[in-house]
Amino acid sequence: MGMDAGLVAAINIVAEVGQRMPALETEEDAKLQIIVRIMTEALGWPHSSMLAERAHETGYSDLIFRDGERNALLVEAKRLGRLEISVANKSKYRTVKLSSPALKKCKDAIEQAVGYAGPSGLPVAVVTDGVNWIIFKPHVSGEHYYDKEGFIFPSLEAVIANFNIFFDLLSYESTQKKQYNILFDE
Repeated sequence: MGMDAGLVAAINIVAEVGQRMPALETEEDAKLQIIVRIMTEALGWPHSSMLAERAHETGYSDLIFRDGERNALLVEAKRLGRLEISVANKSKYRTVKLSSPALKKCKDAIEQAVGYAGPSGLPVAVVTDGVNWIIFKPHVSGEHYYDKEGFIFPSLEAVIANFNIFFDLLSYESTQKKQYNILFDE
């Protein structure tokens, strides 16, 4: 799937889900009706690449996406509205340190994702409620992950407006090529 087709799919998902947003009350609602759809329909991940509710020493991860035999990324889902990214302009993405005050209310969710992704060797972790997306590396050699920057998309509007970055970070196609490394290195 290319970026242009992914953008069209994302726009359609956002339009469709936007009408039902008040009815999405649980984490499972967000996971099934937004997160999995974005990952598969807009970012090209095959359904067969998803592993759900896998056991870790610290609990159960929501979703792990695999590229063949390799664990490629972890998605920790939250109930809609549970993640509060404190930025003035919610319509654009930005990079911030994971220790930033903008992510203060997301700290527990980030730590939970690191607890699952780090020991499993996953190179990329995502914390999302389907609307807010925090994308980061849970392990950075020689440094503490909390001192590194992550990409935050504080709304679906930001995802659509900056879909090229979102796609390069999370799409199946880009993940196979590890293009996220280029973006994190910048």
